[in-house]
Amino acid sequence: MARVCAVCAKGKNKATKRLKTRSQYNPTESYFQKANLQWLSLTNGQRIKVCSKCRRALIKKKLEIRPPDIISTKTLTRPKKRN
Repeated sequence: MARVCAVCAKGKNKATKRLKTRSQYNPTESYFQKANLQWLSLTNGQRIKVCSKCRRALIKKKLEIRPPDIISTKTLTRPKKRN
C-alpha cells in the first residue's frame, strides 16, 4: 500500500532543519514530513488510506467515493537510453 492519500494524492514532503550558529544558519539535517494517513471504509466493503483532512471532509459531507485507480509501475519507468 502506498503512503499517499487516495483522494488528494498527498504524500511525503522533504524538509530541513537549520541550526543557527554565530549569526548564520547552518543546514544540518534533512528529513521527510509524512501525511497523516488513516484507513477509511467504503460502502462496498473496501478500505483505502486517506489523509485526515480528506477523511473529515468525506465523513462530514457523507460522500461516497469510488475506489482509487492503481497506477501501474510500467507507466512510471524511465525511458530507455538510445545507443
